[in-house]
Amino acid sequence: MRNIFASFCAILLFLGFVGMSVAAPVTFKFTGRVIAVDDEGSNLSSFFSVNDTFSGSYTFDSTTIDSEEDEGHGWYHKPYYDHPDSFKIIFDHDPLNLTFKLDVPMGGWNVYSISTFTNSYWIYYNYYVNGSLQGNPVGNLTVGSFHWSNLCSMPNDSLPISPPILNPPGYFSIHGSLSFRPCTGSGNRCPVVKFVLTSLTLGDPNVDSDDDGTPDGIDNCPFDPNKIDPGTCGCGVADTDTDDDGTPDCIDNCPDDPNKTEPGICGCGIIDTGIDTDGDGTYDCNDGCPFDPNKIVPGACGCGVEDIDTNGNGIPDCNEGGVTIYVPSDYPTIQAAIDVASGGDTIIVGDGTYYENVNVAKQIIIKSLNGPELTTVIAVDTEDHVFEVTANYVTIQSFAIQIDEWQQPFPNTSGIYLGNNTDYCTISGNLLTGGGNYRGITICSSNNNTISNNTCSVGLSYGIYLTESCNNSVSDNTFKDTANRGIQLSNSSENNLISRNTCLNNDRGIELSSSNNNIITHNNVNSNHWCGISIFDSSNNSFSGNSISDNGYGTYFNSGIYVASSNENIFFLNNISNQPYSNVYSFNSNNIWHSPTEINYLYNGTFYTSCLGNYYDDHYLQDSDGDGITDTDYDLPDIEPDDEYPLASTSDKYSIPENEAPVARAGGPYTVDEGTALILDGSGSYDPDEDVLFFAWDLDNDGEYDDSTTKQPVHTWDDDGTYAVGLKVSDSVLEDINTTTVTVNNVAPTVDVGNDQTAIENQSVNFKGSFTDPGADTHIIEWNFGDAQGDSGNLNTSHVYSQEGIYTVTLTVTDDDGGVGSDSLTIEVISTQDAITQILQEARTAINGLDDSVFKRKQMRNNLNSKINSVLRLIDKRRYQRALDKLEYGILTKMDGCAETASPDKNDWIIDCDAQKQVYPLIVEAIALLRTLV
Repeated sequence: MRNIFASFCAILLFLGFVGMSVAAPVTFKFTGRVIAVDDEGSNLSSFFSVNDTFSGSYTFDSTTIDSEEDEGHGWYHKPYYDHPDSFKIIFDHDPLNLTFKLDVPMGGWNVYSISTFTNSYWIYYNYYVNGSLQGNPVGNLTVGSFHWSNLCSMPNDSLPISPPILNPPGYFSIHGSLSFRPCTGSGNRCPVVKFVLTSLTLGDPNVDSDDDGTPDGIDNCPFDPNKIDPGTCGCGVADTDTDDDGTPDCIDNCPDDPNKTEPGICGCGIIDTGIDTDGDGTYDCNDGCPFDPNKIVPGACGCGVEDIDTNGNGIPDCNEGGVTIYVPSDYPTIQAAIDVASGGDTIIVGDGTYYENVNVAKQIIIKSLNGPELTTVIAVDTEDHVFEVTANYVTIQSFAIQIDEWQQPFPNTSGIYLGNNTDYCTISGNLLTGGGNYRGITICSSNNNTISNNTCSVGLSYGIYLTESCNNSVSDNTFKDTANRGIQLSNSSENNLISRNTCLNNDRGIELSSSNNNIITHNNVNSNHWCGISIFDSSNNSFSGNSISDNGYGTYFNSGIYVASSNENIFFLNNISNQPYSNVYSFNSNNIWHSPTEINYLYNGTFYTSCLGNYYDDHYLQDSDGDGITDTDYDLPDIEPDDEYPLASTSDKYSIPENEAPVARAGGPYTVDEGTALILDGSGSYDPDEDVLFFAWDLDNDGEYDDSTTKQPVHTWDDDGTYAVGLKVSDSVLEDINTTTVTVNNVAPTVDVGNDQTAIENQSVNFKGSFTDPGADTHIIEWNFGDAQGDSGNLNTSHVYSQEGIYTVTLTVTDDDGGVGSDSLTIEVISTQDAITQILQEARTAINGLDDSVFKRKQMRNNLNSKINSVLRLIDKRRYQRALDKLEYGILTKMDGCAETASPDKNDWIIDCDAQKQVYPLIVEAIALLRTLV
């Protein structure tokens, strides 16, 4: 800053306490800037520039508050007229006033105007207790007037300022602007410089909240002991720049990459080169198959091979097993067959009775050869499930399943149990019975399963029991003669389809408990002891086209439909008749007893349009206009509103030709590992009119449903994250869309460092590593050679060990999501002398293995061995030159003819070229190593 304020001085004034002493020093912090320079009549811009800033601090120590004055003297980067006191502001005091004083000691400069201080002025005062801000009371300063008769001849005067009492003492700030000009012109043509005092802060030295030695009043980070100014990152955050690229880590999204502050396309640490070798729109740095334009991850089949699932069983053709196993001809029991099966296999069970509890933890198909009449599975352990399924995409078909022993108390075992996220299973054509209290089929915390054409009957507590399970289809089953419920949905079982089932002679036909958004349609619910359909704490369900009759024994609990504490359920086109007590009973509920919209329907040969309610056999059936809706509402006891559109005939007399929209069910939410093919399942979708459905999927979340047209597409995500997918189903006229999510987990790299090795000291040894990663990740490659040295960035590397010993070599690969894979090998490093010894011993062994016919004379075998033994003794005595001479001239020359002339020469003791090839290279290798020791 050029030629700005020289100094500030002040004292701490406890107003209201006249004559008291101030024992501690007081610190002022001041900041400001030049806000205007008028060069008219003088070139002031050489000394002042607009927006020049000035700042400083001053500590004042006074022992009295009488008439003492203490001044601080500033400095100038470019002094005006080389005078150190060109301009200064002094804070003075007396017992009642804090005086703002302007001191211009040299001629030619005087006060021109004080634009802000001519009226009352604000003072801001904050105080802290134990480091906590307590308040911000506001007072004002009463500003006096100047008494200068001649601005140029009266250089010094005082402007009294009376601030409010500061109680308790803390610090305050004042703000204002000042204008000055030298008296070198005439009238208003004098040039003017205008300053603004941005802040002046008086700090209490006794308050230092963060103990960093700087009082809170002048500490811009009063609670950060490492900072007195926020800097770039703010108080409490160090302005660290790890990669020294000039951008602090707090705003650097690549804090360890000096060339990047954002990951870009390829990630931190990798230059975004923009290379796309296969032209598939994905840069090679993110393309797991950079030479395959149809893939960016290897998937199940690898790069260059399409992951096709021809039969739609969830296993790509490249990995399809498809083995069929027969019981009992191949294996005596069902469990034995499961234990040896692989995913995708089929187990066919022949006629007979099998006493076992079956655990299914593989994606397989299990079905009987000739149906449940001839194939029975009976539990051995009556306190365990007969079939327990813990794998996805399992089929169990056409068995008679039973537990013969009566269990007390309820054991909660089941004929077929799907639990703990067991999804996309098919249970069909089975006959389940029991000798006591157990469930036919249980679906626990499992979704998107299909239960069809099963019969659950005598000896069961429940026919089918769903708890915490969603998007399942339960259709065309028979549930009869159970001790409790035919169908039970409980504990937030939602979005299930319950259709075309028969519930007969159970305690209750269908019950919903704390379950919402389900569809219950076209079921026959008859002759159940307690009630037909009971609903507790369940909302937004749809009940349509159900036949409900002859349920209950004659109390209000024994109704066709019993509803308690349930709201916004929709009931329409149901037939409710012949109930001993009432067709409908409702308590503390508010539901809709007709179709949610008007329906075009045909009744007695005429088309009408109206909402349609339900048929009640105890309702007065007068229909004067013949539209199939009775003239009066059906009075529902304790229910508001009533059914305003009760049917004059059973619902089968109403033909509804108008198409109804299909319902899309995308399944999920799904979880899969990156690079692993996922089968999405839209089989929960349906059409109320049973029209043929057409499927279209949006798997890349671009809003276009153009990625697959199959019911169960297979898709692979190349990197971890959460992705949205959508399914659109159409019946060619109307369509529906449903979305879900896929959570893709990161998979750590799988590393292969190769086999154990033996190396020679001071000789280079090569390492060749490899890894696979199903994700489209970037990777950091690091070698540890086991001797405090390593390498990075390369899969193929080499190293020289200076000392013999046994070392562990480790290759570690880390992906950009923190997944770490590693593999190690052991390398034995031997001395050069030991290596030569091993080679010569190997040569001696090779010589001894030769046939006598390959030697010029038979005794030459022993002679060669003697020569090698002599060399070994020399090496052991470290007489390396002598040993080298013997090898080169006494041994090598006896077997080098074939190497030099392609045929044995007259000096060769081994006279067969194939035999020479077994020994000659070993001698040459030993010679090369000996030369390093000479």
